[in-house]
Amino acid sequence: MKNNLKTAVIGIGNMGKNHARVYSEISNLVGIADLSSELGIPLAKKFNTKFYSNYKKMLDIEKPEAVSIAVPTHLHKIISIECIKKGIPILIEKPVADSLKSAKGILNEARKRNVIVMIGHIERYNPAIKKLKQLINNKRFGEITNLLGIRVGISPPKSENSDVVLDLAIHDVDIFNYLLDEYPLKKKIIRQKIFDNNIADSASVLLEYKNSTGFIQTNWITPIKARKLYVTGTNGFAELDYIKQKLVLYDKVLGKKGPDGFFRGIFPSEPPKKVIFISKKEPLKEELNFFLNKVKENKMIESQYAVEALKGENIRVVAMLKGWSSEAEFLLDNGTVLNMTGWWKDGEGWAVQRDFDVPIARSNSNGVSWYIQQFSEMLVKPNEYMNDAKREAVDDFNRRVERGEVEGLD
Repeated sequence: MKNNLKTAVIGIGNMGKNHARVYSEISNLVGIADLSSELGIPLAKKFNTKFYSNYKKMLDIEKPEAVSIAVPTHLHKIISIECIKKGIPILIEKPVADSLKSAKGILNEARKRNVIVMIGHIERYNPAIKKLKQLINNKRFGEITNLLGIRVGISPPKSENSDVVLDLAIHDVDIFNYLLDEYPLKKKIIRQKIFDNNIADSASVLLEYKNSTGFIQTNWITPIKARKLYVTGTNGFAELDYIKQKLVLYDKVLGKKGPDGFFRGIFPSEPPKKVIFISKKEPLKEELNFFLNKVKENKMIESQYAVEALKGENIRVVAMLKGWSSEAEFLLDNGTVLNMTGWWKDGEGWAVQRDFDVPIARSNSNGVSWYIQQFSEMLVKPNEYMNDAKREAVDDFNRRVERGEVEGLD
């Protein structure tokens, strides 16, 4: 049944054009906005709606009752806040923002003004995932011990500075959190850069939960497109294909726990296998229908999960150090610099973050990585945070010297 709500889409790239298509089928699509009239005009004609090169003008003239925002991530905050201030419910394509600070700013503004905000983590609406979630909640697999996500293949985005972790792996981080009903306690992310204009093109992500571990393999390099999930529990194993919406279960290989607390193994040559029937549906249509129903009912949507998914990713900033011949890579997590790698000795054998004159470590060993405490904003706005950040870094450095972990400054 078609919803009569007036909808609009801001940004008509790969995801935005699909939002426009679905809205044209399930609602009253009153407009699409994009900087490219070359893309926008024919798309508007195709879906019998209006095209605007200025999204603010579209909001003022068409007065949509629900809007999808599918622009580059760094523009999410400014456009979201504009819609929220006008009282328009919004669905923001993942990730919610390019930083935790921006993500929290969007959600805080929405709560303050009582405006509905939903984050588009589309895999939650895959029918196979919904069925798997139901089985996990019913303890079909016993206690979940491991999750493995494979999300590989297809070409990287055309936009520069793309990060495969934020673009692809974030789906799996969110699904792991969703299936386990918890957030990771620890994480480790290893990135690889293949294309010169991107931040990361291949990555491995390890997440540690209370009683489970999750591992994600993701890249834009594999010549085939694969989107798969494997779940291991004490009572069984599940194999899920996101693309085919296929779910296969295997019965347990563990017997009962012995008095020592350990399981007794049972290893059949052919473990019992069951293919679960899934009624195939388009995840995006399911997601947008859910969003519009909440808008019609005027019910708020809990979106904190999107912030937690963003926390699962380290934000990587590449900065050029003055007077050095190479880049230094800062891995940031929630405003804290975790490490700095890929740097070279200066003339005196010291690795100094010269932009802010913060000592990092004596380069007296190969492959030194140094941990310093510092605000992520310092890399963008050094004058505002320089003193506090420098003091924290120097204090931490001195504590390391006292423990004999590095040599002190001469």
